[in-house]
Order: sequence, then C-alpha cells, then structure tokens
Amino acid sequence: MQSQPASRDKTPVDLIARLADASPREWWQTVGHLAAHGVAAVPDLSAALSSPHRSVRQGVAQSLGRIGQGARSAAHALVQALFDADAGVRADAAWALVRVSAPLRWAVPIIAGRLAAEEASAVRRRRLRLAGHIGPPAQPMLGTILEDLADERLAADALVALCMIAPQDAMVHDVLMRSLQPPHTRRAALAAEAIGRMRLATPALRAALEVARGSSNRMARHAARVALLRLSRARLR
Repeated sequence: MQSQPASRDKTPVDLIARLADASPREWWQTVGHLAAHGVAAVPDLSAALSSPHRSVRQGVAQSLGRIGQGARSAAHALVQALFDADAGVRADAAWALVRVSAPLRWAVPIIAGRLAAEEASAVRRRRLRLAGHIGPPAQPMLGTILEDLADERLAADALVALCMIAPQDAMVHDVLMRSLQPPHTRRAALAAEAIGRMRLATPALRAALEVARGSSNRMARHAARVALLRLSRARLR
C-alpha cells in the first residue's frame, strides 16, 4: 500500500512525524508543507530539533530556514543544533540561522567555538556564511576564518566573511591584496569577487584590480572587471 503524500492541511505535529520515515521525495514535500504553515509552526519545529531521528532534525532545520524571519524565535534552538552529532543537521542549522536573520551577538562565542572545532567542510562553509551574516560582532572568529583561507574549498566564503566582519580592517585589506597577487589564479578571482561584493574602494585595492583585469586567467579577469564596475557605480551614488 502506497503512503499518502504529505499535505499542508495536516498539523505541523503530523507533518513533523512524517519526516522520520519519508522517502526523499516525500521528505522534501513535507519540508515545504511545514514551511507553508509559517510562524504558527515555529514552536513545534523548535521542539522537534531535539528529535531522536536525524531526518526529522534536518527537515525541521530546513523548514525553519524556509520560514525565514518569522522563525526568529527558534534561534536559540538552532544554535544548539550546531552541536548536533550529524553533519547534515549542523550544516542546515547554520544555513537556517542566516535565513531567519536573528540578532546573534549573544551567540558569537558559541558559534566561534563550534567553527574552530568543526571538521566537515560543508558545515564549515555554512558557518563561514553565518559568521559573515553576523557581521562586525563576529570579530572573535577572525582567527579561525583566516585559517580557513588555506583550504581552497572554503577560501571564497572565508574571504567574503572577512570583508563582512571587518571591511575597514587593515589586516583584511592586506589579505585581499596578497590574494590578488599574482593576478592569474583562482584565489585572485575570489578576492576580486569579495572586494566588488563589499564595495571596498581603497586606492590600493582598486589598483590591484586594474592589474587583475588584464589577467590571463579568465575567471580572475572577469571578477576584476565586475568588481571595478561595482566600485564605479557605488562612487556615483
């Protein structure tokens, strides 16, 4: 007998229970139906982050992230989920914390500790994005983020996080300058993209971008040209 697909007219508690043994297709459908319940589902979703079933915890984190700012009250539960035994749950909890846009200054020491201890690259990437989202209050994480620059899988998110946390810091500008030299590398492209995204229009960075836009590396050349265009548009505003 085939299971019935999840329906948004079921209660959040009913839908959460389905996550435990749903097929992949039904799981994603259920996540969508839970998110459709919006703010009303947040208390039940928050409580379910402590479920013994990994698929439930991960589906709940996904649902909270999809609800967005209406799920801000779940921030404490999501921060605790950063300690989950499952890497997928930890990654989705970090993603959801960005989506709910809750003020997280209070959680910086906790998140900094978890970022330093995390080994899974996928989770570190999500947490780097979370650190950047927190912005200047996340400065205690700068040391760990600098270490992540050495990992090519994390370098792009690490550079953006540095720019979002300390955009005027001389150390960050030095990191960007060193990343742009030589200008013919993927790292140069990532640095140019971060500079353009954050509109960091210092004379030294602009000059380095001018060099990079003549790079033999197509990715670096394109990123530098886009960054310079963004800086020019920002200056005209």
